[in-house]
Amino acid sequence: MHRAALVSLFLIFLVPTAGHTQTWQEFVSIEDRFRVYFPGDPMLEEIMYMVESEAIFADDVTIPARRWSVQLADEYYAVTMVNFAEHFPAHAPTVQGAMAHAATNLRRIAILTEDITHDSYARYDRIPSHLLSINKPDSDRLYALIVLHQDETLDARRLYIIEAHVGEGAPPPGLYQQSFRVFDATGQALRYEPDGRTRQE
Repeated sequence: MHRAALVSLFLIFLVPTAGHTQTWQEFVSIEDRFRVYFPGDPMLEEIMYMVESEAIFADDVTIPARRWSVQLADEYYAVTMVNFAEHFPAHAPTVQGAMAHAATNLRRIAILTEDITHDSYARYDRIPSHLLSINKPDSDRLYALIVLHQDETLDARRLYIIEAHVGEGAPPPGLYQQSFRVFDATGQALRYEPDGRTRQE
C-alpha cells in the first residue's frame, strides 16, 4: 500500500481528543535503522524474541532483539526490532514468514475474532507491512504496524513491530504509526520503487 493510501485509510487517526495531549518528539536509532515519533523519551530493553522454526515439528527458537518503549499512565508505545541477518541467511523461511508469525502472535490477544477490527497487508514506503487493530480484553485497544525490511544489497533482514496500546476512548495513534520510517546505515530514509526491490534515490 502506498503511503498516501495508508494515510487515507487511517485519516481518522489524526483527529485529536481533549485530554490526550502529549509532547511528541522524533526518535532516531541509526543502529536499529528506524525513525519514529514517541510521546516521550523511550527506554531500551534487550530482549529475547521467539521466532518460528524452519523445521516442521521443531520447537521455536529465540534470538536477541531490541525494544524501545514509552509507558504513560494508560498508554504504551513500543518498537521491537529483530535483526535476522545475524542469525539467518537471505530468503530463509523463518525470515520470509516473520511478518505473518508476528501478526499471529498479536492476534492471540483477542478473545473473539470480532475483536480484531482491522487486519490487512500493506506496503509502507513499498516495504511489506501488516496492519492490525484489536479490541483487548481489558477494554484497551492495540494498534500495530509490522514491517519486514529485506534488502540484499544492504544485507538487511529486519522485522519491526510498532505497537500502540491506548485506553478505551483514546484517539487512534495516527502520528505514531505514520511517522515510522526505515533507514540505511547512513541515516538516509529508504523508499522503494513499485517492484519493492529497487531503492529510490
